[in-house]
Amino acid sequence: MRKRPICSKFRKLDSHLYELASYCSILGNKVTFKDDEGLNLIQTTTIGDWLRLAAQLDKVEINTWKFTDGSELFCEPAADAYDSDTNHYSSYSTALTKFIFVSNALEEMYRFISPAYLSCDEIKNKRLFKPSMQATALIDLCNESDLPLYFHHKVESLVNVFQRCNHINTKSLSGMKGVKKTDYSYGLHLIRNIRNYVAHGVFPISENPEWNLDFEGHQLLCEVLLSSSRIACLYIQILLNKYNTGMQSDDYRLNMRGEGPEFDYFCDNCTPDLALKLHMIESFSFLEPLEC
Repeated sequence: MRKRPICSKFRKLDSHLYELASYCSILGNKVTFKDDEGLNLIQTTTIGDWLRLAAQLDKVEINTWKFTDGSELFCEPAADAYDSDTNHYSSYSTALTKFIFVSNALEEMYRFISPAYLSCDEIKNKRLFKPSMQATALIDLCNESDLPLYFHHKVESLVNVFQRCNHINTKSLSGMKGVKKTDYSYGLHLIRNIRNYVAHGVFPISENPEWNLDFEGHQLLCEVLLSSSRIACLYIQILLNKYNTGMQSDDYRLNMRGEGPEFDYFCDNCTPDLALKLHMIESFSFLEPLEC
């Protein structure tokens, strides 16, 4: 499928995940988060670790031959069916696992910004106890200038694919009272619910469309997972841009001490406001941090 002009400006999903993971690591911010279990140290490096796993994930291998008795080896149609199931469930499990890794990064991001919610003067009614809901409240306080370029385009794409996916569009959405599609947080609410479907075991396992001919249904489920992963990154970017405390990692300090045009290039480009540009092809890349 040919990319639309806006989508062609985006890094591929795995590259986007890698750049955001690297930013989280070099940011090196820490906060203290309190829950029922006590005080916890939340670090942007942990967010980056989950994102890096998602970026490095190429393929989950499902072996549908594993528990067969071998008799199908003498039946070519049966063997072809096992091979088809292996390819299908491996592909689907890869998209699902990538989403789970990104969701874990997002959960850690929720805890990272929870103290900011509790101390925010603009939120008078601080009755939201779940960090995920606190994050949506902070997102809705943002201005257009706080959003990554083409943010609305990507959220609209997720909303569209979610509504078209009959496997999940009839499931109930929690925590949506008073939420409008025009709210900046609407996409985050959708991702939060999709994550809950997966966590509670009600997100469907796509059947091999070779057998039920539901090729569109399978494609839409995969698009929901991958689109959610992409937009979760954009929301993490928004929150990191708003609530970071500056570059604090040892790696950043070492690069700041370097001398020469390549280190000048790094210092000029690797700044806190890079957070809003990490998804764009033409922005600074951690793959070549000292290229000038």
